Amino acid sequence: MIKPISNGPIPPASPVKQLILRLAGELARLHDSQPSTLDLIDEARAYLAQTEPEGPTDEELLALMPESMRDEFSYAAKVSSDATGGQVKPGIFRVCLNHSALEYARIVLARWGK
Repeated sequence: MIKPISNGPIPPASPVKQLILRLAGELARLHDSQPSTLDLIDEARAYLAQTEPEGPTDEELLALMPESMRDEFSYAAKVSSDATGGQVKPGIFRVCLNHSALEYARIVLARWGK
């Protein structure tokens, strides 16, 4: 049987978890006299009560960035800096590019990942 990770407060459930919780509740109502069904429902509820792991850190996401993308970002930052006559250092442009890439990664993770 799956044991819950923590006994703390249950975080807000995702739509999928909400659906499974509703299904478990309905199964419990329909099959309240069958111990094997109740055990399965209890196991599902315990699993759903677990805290979902947090997503990756910015550093972890940046570490996954392909080398070709890093090279392209470095080149784009240098070109952008040159376009300002060197008044803005390439590092500033690189931070902006990394921030945009991280923002995009977070959107993708929110939609399909963690």
